[in-house]
Amino acid sequence: MNISDDPKSVKVSIRFTDQEIEYLEKKALDSNCIWNKNPCISQFIRLCVLNEGKVYIYKEFKPILMQIRKIGTNLNQIAKLANMHKIEEVYLQECQKELAEIVKMLERISKQLPNNRAKTK
Repeated sequence: MNISDDPKSVKVSIRFTDQEIEYLEKKALDSNCIWNKNPCISQFIRLCVLNEGKVYIYKEFKPILMQIRKIGTNLNQIAKLANMHKIEEVYLQECQKELAEIVKMLERISKQLPNNRAKTK
């Protein structure tokens, strides 16, 4: 079953021990299930249960995601300045360097994946 981005209308309650919650929060963070900078346990559980029980956690993706966020922030700042007519020309060499670094990281990680294929959410 595929996980949809549709609004969730059914609420299910379940109880966990403090240790279980800590464990689930760590696993949610490791698998990048984050909402408002906090671990999203419900998203992690949905992934585990509805994604045929397969959740791949690659800690190597964290620096890549950080770099992608930095690029997004830079592009948003550029777009804002351009819309305010405060800049006329944009030089994206820094973004190009960061993207090249991301590609290198992804190539290195993809060689380590099972069957050489990346599994995503």
